[in-house]
Amino acid sequence: MNQTIQTDINLKKNLKAIVIGVHYYRFFSQDSQLAGAENDAREVRKFLLNEWQIPDENIVFPGKYGSVDYAEAEDAIIKTLDGMKEDENLLLYYAGHCEMGQNSQKGLCFLTFSDTKMNTKTEELHNVLALNVLNEKLRECKAKVKVRVFDCCHSGERFSDLSDYLAQKQDVKVGGLVGARALTPAAPEESAGVPNGPSFTSRSLEEGMYKEMMRNEKGWVTFTGCNINETSNEVNRNHHRYPYNYRGIFTYCFLEGLSGAAKRDDGPLYIEDLKLYTYDAVLREVDYWNEVYRREYYEERLDLRYGPYEPMVQHMQYQCSISGNITVD
Repeated sequence: MNQTIQTDINLKKNLKAIVIGVHYYRFFSQDSQLAGAENDAREVRKFLLNEWQIPDENIVFPGKYGSVDYAEAEDAIIKTLDGMKEDENLLLYYAGHCEMGQNSQKGLCFLTFSDTKMNTKTEELHNVLALNVLNEKLRECKAKVKVRVFDCCHSGERFSDLSDYLAQKQDVKVGGLVGARALTPAAPEESAGVPNGPSFTSRSLEEGMYKEMMRNEKGWVTFTGCNINETSNEVNRNHHRYPYNYRGIFTYCFLEGLSGAAKRDDGPLYIEDLKLYTYDAVLREVDYWNEVYRREYYEERLDLRYGPYEPMVQHMQYQCSISGNITVD
């Protein structure tokens, strides 16, 4: 049963954080590797260290160079959640792919990691963390406030060894963006990909996943990068220039807001202001990059091969079970 905390809270006080960014997937197709997830996770960690002055020992950052295996992530999450006290607050950040279960796992959704793989006979996923299991661990955690931030959504069928299966799928759309790293109905190796374009971290959010993503329990605050049936996108902010700087649109806007852009006056930064700013900022960013890529799409005459340009659509989502002022600066 959902409950609401009625109190004023400073999120930074006694904060512990778990920050996970996965952009390397050993068993995913080349076009499904992410370019910005690790960058975003590092920026979140840097913000916590430098801006919020959170001690390094209070920030758990598993993995290395965007490679985070399931065991590393599970160990970090369980140890942190089990060790939290009632006067502490939690921030859990995850950037990467999410997958919907099939057959015996149907109805479940999973956070994926660098060693995630699929049994091609049963279509069961291995080395994944079911979102409902994570939510139960969070519910049992003693922390007063638990902030969940997900820059991800359902990434569709993205395994490199499923070309025959993919070719039969009729609901996988052709990537309609310049440089879109999204699978087409053809085999993965035939998918379009240009280094400087946007890449999809998902195909769509399904109902079961959305329910778990937006689950609301006592003391929970949730930000997600997009709405149901949308994609959470990352773009190269140094467009067509080296070094590449891929960042998730949602995380980029979220950190901008936390850094002060969401403030309405000289007073404290409230989480409601952060919500409103991030929502609007994501829309502005999506409009800007749509214009950039739409122009290039038609200049390169890609419509002759892929059809009309398909614009990015992305709306941040928010859920809060705390009635009162939550300051985040």
